[in-house]
Amino acid sequence: MKRFWTYIKHKRSDGSSILKSAGILHDDSTDKANILNAQFQEAFSSNNDLSNTEFKERCNLSGQYPTAPDIAITQEGIKKLLNGLNPHKAAGPDNISSMILKELANEIAPILQLVFQRSYDTGVVPSLWKTANFCINIAVSEICPRRNVDTEIYNAILHRVSTEHKLKIIKQTDAFVSRGDLVSSYYHRDGIHLTNQGTILLLRNINKVVNIFNQTTISQSSNESNEQHGKDKPLQRHSMVSALIVKLLWSSL
Repeated sequence: MKRFWTYIKHKRSDGSSILKSAGILHDDSTDKANILNAQFQEAFSSNNDLSNTEFKERCNLSGQYPTAPDIAITQEGIKKLLNGLNPHKAAGPDNISSMILKELANEIAPILQLVFQRSYDTGVVPSLWKTANFCINIAVSEICPRRNVDTEIYNAILHRVSTEHKLKIIKQTDAFVSRGDLVSSYYHRDGIHLTNQGTILLLRNINKVVNIFNQTTISQSSNESNEQHGKDKPLQRHSMVSALIVKLLWSSL
């Protein structure tokens, strides 16, 4: 009999509580998330420029207290957390699958490390993180063509995965090939690593889909590339691209 009434009670309730705000009852998940978010924000005081002495007087602190050491956020720590995600759990409000975050841990860890460390050092939390409900669109880029490597097979797989998961695809192949051969000005002699011009073209193709760069930034990068043309080095392009993305993301906050 107990199991019967437990079943009836479960059917009568959807498992979610009703919240009241400004005299109005809310049962929508998004509305409840925003109400709770506003409640948590009220627990924090506004920014005040207080000296150490004033702060101690207000908090009634006496004596000397050791200074907390600086916190260094490392890429290895972020990778460890991403690799520990359960790929079978449902995605959060940003609709990013745990499986994608886990599989791309090595690629996105440097970018996340820069963003998190910048937030900690400046004491500023990106405004998007304070929003209860937000969504991030994921775009998948084709693999740029390489000398003596058949990238069409891998790009076909990326296109199939993008179609199945309804992701945007960024085309790269046609821009780097002319008359069936690689454009020499976009590659170093090994036919694999991109020159400055090739990197800028790569970012331009990405910008056509995700729109993270403004025209001024791209033009400035293009001018710097022309000045250094002929003495370019096969450098840490991954760090350069990550720094650019973080700079643009932070400037838009």
